[in-house]
Amino acid sequence: MKKLLKALILFFIFTGIIIFLLEKKYSAYQNTYDVILKDLKINASLYTDIYIGNSHTMALDTFTDKEQARVINLATPGQDLFKTYSILKKWLPLMKNVEYIYMGLDYENIGQNLSFSGLDYEDRQLFKYTDTLYKYSLENVMMAKSNFFRANRDINYILWGKDFSGNKNFIPPGLILNDEDCKKRALEHSQIRYKPDLVEENLKLLENIFSLIEFNQKKLILFVPPKRSCFIQNSLTKNIIFAKAKIYAVLKSHSITFYDFYNDSNFNDTDFIDYDHLNKNGRIKLIEKINYQLPEKKKTDTL
Repeated sequence: MKKLLKALILFFIFTGIIIFLLEKKYSAYQNTYDVILKDLKINASLYTDIYIGNSHTMALDTFTDKEQARVINLATPGQDLFKTYSILKKWLPLMKNVEYIYMGLDYENIGQNLSFSGLDYEDRQLFKYTDTLYKYSLENVMMAKSNFFRANRDINYILWGKDFSGNKNFIPPGLILNDEDCKKRALEHSQIRYKPDLVEENLKLLENIFSLIEFNQKKLILFVPPKRSCFIQNSLTKNIIFAKAKIYAVLKSHSITFYDFYNDSNFNDTDFIDYDHLNKNGRIKLIEKINYQLPEKKKTDTL
């Protein structure tokens, strides 16, 4: 009995030391959310405009043609509506000088949630900045507070001492465009990651986002980003049509500035860096098209 007790004590001591060393080692690790959001608390009062959404909104960077505007881009790869709502709910009340929120919304977002696409770890990575988890449990909270699990157990960090995931890149290096890969990506977004059972839940989240922005007395600019022609042609049409109808139905009961660039003929394939992300010229075109419609922009044009 004494031997067993001694063995258990040694086991727990050894385990505790391993956990301590892992947590210390990964304390400097930065995932994508850390890179994008880490300075938000310090600089929250500096910004006038927020860009938020998934990587299609990330592609806009912080470009603006509005004088005196200070833009922060809070978009993250694959960001679903739960994450958009969680970020805004936490930070919007603290960003007193923000006037406009530019929110990208793809049709297929209405049927997506990263936690149902094998990416639960991203929910835990974001917890540090939202205090919210989609799948809330004691186990998930503990992992969300662990440096090791926030790094998604990235063993390469121990081997090479570098966190390869902590960046803002959403385009694979050395990407060569081809029709087959374009089709795969289009179906990934419009079929594989699209879950019909999530539609009503996401529509409710969309309503909550509208209410949150209105409560904080900010102005929302909602837009559907454009896509490359091959992406549109290969997306699952029935899901896109259904999602579009649902979004438009919700918008009928709200007075929201809304732009649908999905099939906008002003955008062509030369405006994209890959199948669905705008390049520098594309983002300039999109932001200028949006801002030209704003009241203060029109006023400036007439001076």
